[in-house]
Amino acid sequence: MHEDFAAEYGQVRRVLAENALWSRDHVQGQRRDYAVRFGKGLHKGGQKSRYTLCRAWAFCEAVADGMTLAQMAQDPTLPTPKMVYRWLRQRREFRTMYERARATQRQMLLIDIDMVVDRVMGPGDLPAAKRQVAWLEGRIGRLTPKMYRTRL
Repeated sequence: MHEDFAAEYGQVRRVLAENALWSRDHVQGQRRDYAVRFGKGLHKGGQKSRYTLCRAWAFCEAVADGMTLAQMAQDPTLPTPKMVYRWLRQRREFRTMYERARATQRQMLLIDIDMVVDRVMGPGDLPAAKRQVAWLEGRIGRLTPKMYRTRL
């Protein structure tokens, strides 16, 4: 390779690299200026979260009322099970709300057990009441969280 050509080629490459860096920095600066001027943040990419406090509250109300995830999946206003599990993983405040809703659901089932026991009139009603109480206790057992470690 000729020495003059190598020097010229190196010079052209440096100029191109400087232009590319300047162009990149200029575009990023314009985006930053636009974001500051109009009060918008820079878009970080990816789909935006559909989590809102109102939506989370509606979901937790449905859980406390005894709806299952399968039933809630039919309602387009409530989040899908996949979204719920993601929110439980990523959002501490939602996890706390969800745990409270499940505790409320268990308390409602305990009240149902008391109501079943109160309705027993005589020995003929006892076997049916025992079956119903056993079913409700089993449901409470399935709803009780199985915690083997503490969450951070």
